Amino acid sequence: MKRFFAIAILVAAYCGTACGQCQTIRSDRPRIYLPNTAYGSYATVLARLKAARAAHSTEWQAMLTQATPYLTTEPSAYFYDSIGMEMALIYQVNTTTYASYGARSMYFLYKALQSLAPTVDIIAATNANPTVFTTATPHGMSTGIHTAPIWGGTGNWARFNRASSYPLTVVDSTHFSVAIDSTSFGTLTGNMTVSNNGFAGLNQARWDTPQMAAIWDWAHAEISRNLTFDQINQIENTLTAAISFVAANPHEWHGETPNPAGGISNLTIGPLNGALQMAMAFSGDVTGMSTICSILRTNFLTVVPIYETGATGSGYKIFPLAHGGAYVESTEYAPEVEFYLMDYLEVMLGATGEDLYSTISTFPTAAVQFLFHDVSPGKASSGGHWGELLPYGDILYSNQHTKTLNGITRQVMEQLVFYLCSSHDNTDCAYGEWWLKNVFTETQMNTQGNITISPFLNAPSEFLFYDPTLTATDPRTIYGTDYLADGDSILLSRSAWSSSATWVGFKGGALRGSKDEDHFHSDILSVELYRNGDWLTNNLTYWGGGVTLTRFNNAPLPETNQFGSNNEGSNPPSRPNNSVLDWGQTDMTVDGSIMQHEFNTSLGYAYAEANATTAYRGQSNPYTKPPYTATINTVIRDFLYLKPDTYVIEDRLAYDSPLKAEWNIQALADPGTPSGSNFTLGSLLGKNALNVAVVSPASPSYTVAAPATQATELTSSACSGGARVGCPSQWRVQVTSGNTVSSEQYFIVMQSGSTGFTPLVVSTLAATNAIAAQFGAYVVGGMTDTVQTGVTRSYTYMHTGNVQHLFMGLKPSIAYSVDRSTPGTITISDGTGGANDVTSTSGGVLLFNTKFP
Repeated sequence: MKRFFAIAILVAAYCGTACGQCQTIRSDRPRIYLPNTAYGSYATVLARLKAARAAHSTEWQAMLTQATPYLTTEPSAYFYDSIGMEMALIYQVNTTTYASYGARSMYFLYKALQSLAPTVDIIAATNANPTVFTTATPHGMSTGIHTAPIWGGTGNWARFNRASSYPLTVVDSTHFSVAIDSTSFGTLTGNMTVSNNGFAGLNQARWDTPQMAAIWDWAHAEISRNLTFDQINQIENTLTAAISFVAANPHEWHGETPNPAGGISNLTIGPLNGALQMAMAFSGDVTGMSTICSILRTNFLTVVPIYETGATGSGYKIFPLAHGGAYVESTEYAPEVEFYLMDYLEVMLGATGEDLYSTISTFPTAAVQFLFHDVSPGKASSGGHWGELLPYGDILYSNQHTKTLNGITRQVMEQLVFYLCSSHDNTDCAYGEWWLKNVFTETQMNTQGNITISPFLNAPSEFLFYDPTLTATDPRTIYGTDYLADGDSILLSRSAWSSSATWVGFKGGALRGSKDEDHFHSDILSVELYRNGDWLTNNLTYWGGGVTLTRFNNAPLPETNQFGSNNEGSNPPSRPNNSVLDWGQTDMTVDGSIMQHEFNTSLGYAYAEANATTAYRGQSNPYTKPPYTATINTVIRDFLYLKPDTYVIEDRLAYDSPLKAEWNIQALADPGTPSGSNFTLGSLLGKNALNVAVVSPASPSYTVAAPATQATELTSSACSGGARVGCPSQWRVQVTSGNTVSSEQYFIVMQSGSTGFTPLVVSTLAATNAIAAQFGAYVVGGMTDTVQTGVTRSYTYMHTGNVQHLFMGLKPSIAYSVDRSTPGTITISDGTGGANDVTSTSGGVLLFNTKFP
């Protein structure tokens, strides 16, 4: 194997304290995953895997059965690296018995290179400006910008080892030029190659580079036996160029480096993880790998504190993205990103001995708990085989009810369990193991079928990460039925842990959607409801051009002059040229979040208040068409879940100048033509129903958008097949007062039950400075104030009978005077220290009873 000559774009003398333990990358093999300290009687991960093989474990047999046919056949080119990794893993379990698998992994290593990054040798170059290169065989390049295409030069020719994107001009099939003056460079030196370097692209950098690294490391002894010098040189050149590019451009895959305050997303940790693994694998074969490791480490440490503290970027507020175990990048992307995160930490520890797990604080234990709460109680909606994750953010699958809980999520839990066990947290390790054996099992994953990015990785991942011999403990009674993932302000609550339970999700946080943050979507303030294995309502969530529209979510929508564009509702424009590259800029709209909440187990409710004013207001932008003037000054939602089947929402909206607004709810069955003060929606499977009683506005009007309308609004790129084909079949019910006003409130009481159930009568109560409704044994009220916890004034409403009162949105843990001296009349005002004083709860709810003769 050759030596690597120069990384032109990286700083040569980088280290010092920034290197951590990157200068001590272990010299023995293997060094990725397999040498990590395990737990119990297993000294290392490899020791555990050898024991699993000796025991003929289900996971070993599945992997061996999958791989063996490819000793003599080939899969689709897309899976070369996956099969190669699997072959190399089998080889490591016993390098003598499975020597043929190691040799075959080399075959797939080189095939994967030529499939993902076709590479040829450079055999000559002119001393001219521009420099014209000659290739040994047709290069297959095109005129235009390429990323890190040329590598392997030494001496003066190392100037072409550029970890950046730059133009190439094709002369003919074996000649191309680069605009660098090589007049004085002399004879071509080094072993140079040129490549359509796919490994510098986002998907290959995060999906494929780790597999290439594993093959190189695990079957390292087979490299020189099975690959020629030219093949080895091409692999080293192309992948070194790719990981150098990632190191130099850590926060985006196409050369931009915005403020890293955007945190660890699939655009950052994925490529960082892939590049780190390749650097570890190449160390000792290619020089400069310690430097790349150090730069990647610095980049990682720049963004990872967001997991722990919610670090603040330069003038730009960022909430703690993964604090509480949830993640801003959605149901679909979150498991993938968390997989990369745990991957990175495991590889760093095993290959260098440096333990960076402390940088993510309590995230592993919180993530285990979140994954218990984030999976639906029942399984009927997805065919009866597995549960579902709460759909939020963007989802790549067009049917969000069948594929959100898949092998990637399971692999995240497996990695969490490994870390917790290996760090001697046996309690939380056993909780995670119970999830793996009862919530989404290996059998369920296999029944689900191959729907992940690379289905060939399911079997080796199960063998590598899952240990079925670990003790499992059910934590559900310890966890309780309510949870707040405070990083992304996601409240999850269920009526019980039974499969027939009701389950709700309230997303009180998120940055703006549209083009500013790409995957930070406009489902802020949305509520999703699920009952007895069946969805009552859920957002129309699917990634694509129009899906960022607020109207596709169960959320309020003030009609600014951006109404109908991607900038409507919670997506107000903030920059002249909206782009994902604007992450972390100081003039972008900040997030909303749940400001106060509580879980009351004695009365059986979960409550939260979220303030999304800044996410709706944005800031004036003269570059939009029409120009946008920031005009929304209040968007606050109070959400109360009265278990098991009642849900109360109050939205307080106010504007600098009068506007109309609408309140949206997604229907999963044809709602017909709603009228009056309430209507009933059918469920996804037709087993349940949701009654919606509109308390305010007093005389609502309704508009129904049919699936075909929503499909058209989604745009052809997001819903190319139309309703029922390219996107879920959902209706949208728009509720509005029809008035153009400076402020208004939407107060909605919803009840659910089996199809045909009779809901409680909901009565609107006469009130001053408040809105209140009475139903069954409850009166629920809220203020009309346009500031979060009200102003100094009294709130009065009329009611009947002896009932439990819950008044929402007050200041937490503050005494209020509750005057009940006049039968049927309640007046709430600031506390006086007298006998009428009642202290609000820690979540800002005032609880009291009334009794009358």
